[in-house]
Amino acid sequence: MSTSMNPDTDENIIEVYVHTEGTPDLQLVPVSRDGRVGDLLTTDDSAISGESIWLAEQDEPLDVEVSLADAGITERCHVHRGCCTSVKTRVHYNGLAYDRSFSPATPIAQVYRWAAGDGGFKLPSEEIPRHALIVRGTSEFIDSEVHVGSLATSPRCDVDFDLVPKKRFEG
Repeated sequence: MSTSMNPDTDENIIEVYVHTEGTPDLQLVPVSRDGRVGDLLTTDDSAISGESIWLAEQDEPLDVEVSLADAGITERCHVHRGCCTSVKTRVHYNGLAYDRSFSPATPIAQVYRWAAGDGGFKLPSEEIPRHALIVRGTSEFIDSEVHVGSLATSPRCDVDFDLVPKKRFEG
């Protein structure tokens, strides 16, 4: 008995975590292992002209014509999809604010390290684990893996954060 091979079998498909501009929710997207970077822009009906793909923590967008393998996109890796090429980030704390631009594929954990560390507010080392970032005007802590570009939208491509204690005293 012979069986025919389906070209779209599980061996031919990888799943990639896609962070999208304008939403902190990420998607696990199936794509052909033999595909190219541009395939990640056409996986649903929400494709927008001018979007690019970044590998997580990278400063430059990927060439859409390059194969997924050559771009370094592997099973369950994280990429960012959006139009913002950089995100102007402002962090507020104790009446002060610091600004810095980040790649849209920068995880919030890296933004937090900058804001709490020597580039920002220089929190004492024992205070760093006791604080977190929230989008200004909200009260929810942001997951450390969310990409900063997921919290911004073009054409503004900016986001304001507050650096706050994780435990707040309410009375």
